[in-house]
Amino acid sequence: MCRRCTLYCPFGIDIALMISLLRATLTSQGMIPEGLRKAIENYKATGNQMAVTKEEWVETIQWCEEEASAELVGLKIPIDKKGAKIMYTVNAREPKFYPQDIMEVAKIFYVAGEDWTLPSESGWDDTNLAMFVGDVKTAKMIVENTFKRADELEVKQVAITE
Repeated sequence: MCRRCTLYCPFGIDIALMISLLRATLTSQGMIPEGLRKAIENYKATGNQMAVTKEEWVETIQWCEEEASAELVGLKIPIDKKGAKIMYTVNAREPKFYPQDIMEVAKIFYVAGEDWTLPSESGWDDTNLAMFVGDVKTAKMIVENTFKRADELEVKQVAITE
């Protein structure tokens, strides 16, 4: 779905469009791999593919801050900081399985002196697996969640890891 195949097709065939339409057709008929179906249900229920609750997310960020600040004294991981320059989003697997990635990013932002924040509510997961199965409605919701939080927090930029 990156459209590289379309860009480099010597015959000018929009392969990505054909695949996207095929996936959307299959999705409309209920033909979605079970793992993707569950992830899409999780997006709708919790705003992220891993069904991480707001409490779990915030606790993970606070724990990451505590761990990372042991290495870099004064390091903070700001949550819902209004007017920050950057709202950083993550892959939903990070709080579940790879919190060290969040700590490494926090260290980079800290050393670089960046003004950043993480949202506490939906909008922090931009993996958007719904796009890959052609579920346009859910894919749109995921993107809108991110921009809604960015607007609410009055940030200037959104940094998306996916």
